[in-house]
Amino acid sequence: MSLESAMHRKIEQIELPLEFKSGSGEAPTARHVIARLGTDRLMEESVGYANVELALKQVRRNKGSSGVDGMTVKEHIRRMTSRVGGKSMKVVAAELRKYLTGWKTHFKLADTPSVFRELDGWVRHRLRAVQLKQWKCGTTAYVKLRARGLNARDARVVASHMGHWWKASECGLILAALPPHYFDQLGVPRLAA
Repeated sequence: MSLESAMHRKIEQIELPLEFKSGSGEAPTARHVIARLGTDRLMEESVGYANVELALKQVRRNKGSSGVDGMTVKEHIRRMTSRVGGKSMKVVAAELRKYLTGWKTHFKLADTPSVFRELDGWVRHRLRAVQLKQWKCGTTAYVKLRARGLNARDARVVASHMGHWWKASECGLILAALPPHYFDQLGVPRLAA
């Protein structure tokens, strides 16, 4: 018997019948499944050979990387902050707020402040690059940087490097125009705080 057919058979065994009635008309929840199967049987099903084998295959498919989907934290953030996504900075900040808050909550007991500080810096660097990319051309960047408080000479220097978003986003001048508290105001959480 193949692993897939064994899993399918196991799933059929623990599925709730279609005529399930909970009294309140709600959809069946995990509580209903536990009540129907019993805690011991549910534990047996979850740590059964087929489930463990599928989990091991997933780990091998991920090549040992973290996450169910095989992506690291930086890969998730790269996907959310893609410079070709066509999303406004507020939308990107909202997505990051949701993801980073969950990630921070999950790892809040970790005693690695330097790792969190480094990741914070990288996220803000990435956000500055996204902002520069959204401004697209030098004239728009010049106007926006002037509005953010840079003098004319410094704004001209940053605007002249608009084709190199990542490199320009680490420049001290852009750090003055888009400091970390700018992203705090947008709601992007700090991991090291």
